[in-house]
Amino acid sequence: MKTKINEIIELIHNRELEQADFKLNALLNRRSRSSELMYIKAMIEKEKNNLSNSEDYLKKAIQYDHRNFHYRSELISIYVAQNKNEIALREAEKLLSRYPNNTEILLSLASAHAKLRNMDIAENILKKIISIEPKNHIALYLLSISYYDQKKYAESVNTAINALGINPNLSYMRTIIADHYSSREDKFLIAIQLLNEEIKLFPNSDCAYRILGSTYSRLGEINKCLAYTKKQIELNPACNVSRNNYLLFAHYSPDLNSEDILEAAHDYYKFCIKKYDNKQEYSHENRIKNKILKIGFVSGDFRNHALFFWLRQFFKELVNFEVETYYYCNNKEDNFSQEIREIATNWQNIQKLSDEEVAETIYKENIDILFDLSGHTAKNRLEIFMHKPAPIQITWLGQSGPLGIPQIDYMLTDAYLVREGEEKDYTEKIIRMPNSFAPYGAFDNEIKIKETPYKKNGYVTFGCFNNFLKVNPKVMQSWIEILKKVPQSHLYLKSHLFIDATVINNFKKYYTDNQINPERIRMEAFSTDRNEYLELYNEIDIALDPFPLGGGTTTHDLLFMGTPLIATCGNRMSHRISASLLSQLECDELIANSKEEYIQLAIDLANNPEKISEYKSDLRQRYLRSIIADNKTFAKNFIALCKELVLKAE
Repeated sequence: MKTKINEIIELIHNRELEQADFKLNALLNRRSRSSELMYIKAMIEKEKNNLSNSEDYLKKAIQYDHRNFHYRSELISIYVAQNKNEIALREAEKLLSRYPNNTEILLSLASAHAKLRNMDIAENILKKIISIEPKNHIALYLLSISYYDQKKYAESVNTAINALGINPNLSYMRTIIADHYSSREDKFLIAIQLLNEEIKLFPNSDCAYRILGSTYSRLGEINKCLAYTKKQIELNPACNVSRNNYLLFAHYSPDLNSEDILEAAHDYYKFCIKKYDNKQEYSHENRIKNKILKIGFVSGDFRNHALFFWLRQFFKELVNFEVETYYYCNNKEDNFSQEIREIATNWQNIQKLSDEEVAETIYKENIDILFDLSGHTAKNRLEIFMHKPAPIQITWLGQSGPLGIPQIDYMLTDAYLVREGEEKDYTEKIIRMPNSFAPYGAFDNEIKIKETPYKKNGYVTFGCFNNFLKVNPKVMQSWIEILKKVPQSHLYLKSHLFIDATVINNFKKYYTDNQINPERIRMEAFSTDRNEYLELYNEIDIALDPFPLGGGTTTHDLLFMGTPLIATCGNRMSHRISASLLSQLECDELIANSKEEYIQLAIDLANNPEKISEYKSDLRQRYLRSIIADNKTFAKNFIALCKELVLKAE
């Protein structure tokens, strides 16, 4: 009998569950009231994820042997797995009255409290377990996850490292550490190594693939970024984060066209239809007309963020019009948030509110037009818009579509960014501002423009301070060709990447392998001081825009600092922002229509230092005289457009 039971247990360990079940049933036919066999049957059902059946067999095992502590403890863990947490708590407390320091029961108790979001209680129980058994890797595992869920990242990582030191085969711990290294410490290569180890041990670890995709995005390796993000979606089709990421990252790829992105947007909506099948969508047929126009803005970036620098002055201009402004903030607030909050008709932080709660609030506040300012970027709340809480919903500035959400009626743009005939490439209807699609207003005129650095250096300095996700291999090869054709020229790069010495060394090797002396390449990490960052444009003669997706905020910044920019004009909105700004400043001679033209324009300008000096002395004034710096006129046109849309909808 014992030999046969051991064989069954071995089969369970090897995941040969059907064979284990067959052999066990043969034994049960002879010993149907064996508590041990009932317990093993419960474990097989648990491995099959038949938790209700597992619960029934455990109850039978307890019936036949009511004194067996382990059966009762296992039953509590099954209750927790089924989210029967209140029952689990009651049963655990009963057992603990008899076995107060039993770590098996304490683990189940901690899990139940964690499921009920009683995180402080759960943490204290886990710490008690670790004080009793310092090498209890399960308690360390659960404690690390608890810290991570509460954004206690340093504690989570240290606990995960301790857990792995005891049991190197634990799942998810490497993923937690890698996520922290990648997103908070900029240790990208270590993060990738950890994630590859995780995937080797657990090939279906969808979370590891998601973070791997995100990490490669930060390294600018867009093809790997998209491939791993897509793999994560295959493993976990219900993951909204990766679907958002894919639609965001797709715009950075030089290999995807507008049709590919539109298809991805349609796929996103198909996913949403399944996930939000029973959602409430508000009707506005009988809504009361507002005497004063009410405009709502939803964003996760009402803070020290690029969005703030674009819209800072615009938001202030809105107070001069007969309009009420409602801001729905989905981020932790800072001094920049406070600046907007002070001019808002109404401000609400929605971080802790559900989509349904926010939608209900917007509906009750009778908002006329609701703007999404995030698109598929981090901290977006697109699901709110699926409830249609406002009669007119518009996406603007956060991401240049298509978003794939039919409840969003319009995308705000201009005639340069979305040309006539390109409307088919978007899921939103296109509405165009008369000039620029967005203003900008975040400058300190005290920052002086110095003469072009060529005069003191004796060589041309090219530069790029853009997010390195935009710097794909085709861009890098173009820069190599420019550096080869402009002898002695230097390239100045700033990126979060260059906080990692290993990354810097890899880039140096890349340039060496391409016959470029790495001493010609200056690589620095970003400073958090904005004025210091703007001053550094005085050390660049010519800025080089990445492609296909170029700059936005950085383009405004460098033009204000009098730095000429070589940019390309792509085939969709997200690829044309730099070209649009240059065109409005009447600098069309800096816009290329191909990679070859981009390279040649950079070379020609580098060989014309007088022209560079001319730009340095003239660009800021051109910029300040243009519509893109005229927030007052933009606000007037914006309000007129909003009123026109409301009248049209009535």
